[in-house]
Amino acid sequence: MPLSSPSGSRASTSPGTARQFQSPKQPINAPMPSVKTAILLTPGPVSTFSAFSYSGPRSLRKISKQQYMEAAMQLQEECLGTTVTLKKGSCPSAVCFIKKPPAEAKEFLEITGYSSMDKYTERFIRPVPPSIKNRVWDKLVMLGYFIESGEDDLSVLSDRDGQNRY
Repeated sequence: MPLSSPSGSRASTSPGTARQFQSPKQPINAPMPSVKTAILLTPGPVSTFSAFSYSGPRSLRKISKQQYMEAAMQLQEECLGTTVTLKKGSCPSAVCFIKKPPAEAKEFLEITGYSSMDKYTERFIRPVPPSIKNRVWDKLVMLGYFIESGEDDLSVLSDRDGQNRY
């Protein structure tokens, strides 16, 4: 049944006149410094696109994978970590950004100004997010990017399984 407007005329509610909403999956175009800072402050020593989409700042969770990869590559060029692409059989590849330990990143953090040393260290020693799958973590250990355990407080991280990993 048609609806009446305040002026008394009838308004149509046909499907063609319905409001158009933006798709929740549509990527946003965020400023690159914000994306780079958010990658550096992702919990744990490694960040993946899926972990970033899960635990990054809400305003940046919808960036495209391409924008994440560009930011990770720029961070690598700025000597703040290493970008690694892991191929998982027929599945899409996982792009990982492996952050430098705080002691090695200090000079570069001061130059770039992306984060304070205290905040970077606090986020670096947190457990890796659950969105980083065990097979991705195990592949990074197998490739020699991380060791299974260590004695130093900054190198011993407890992941979601309760095992010590760095």
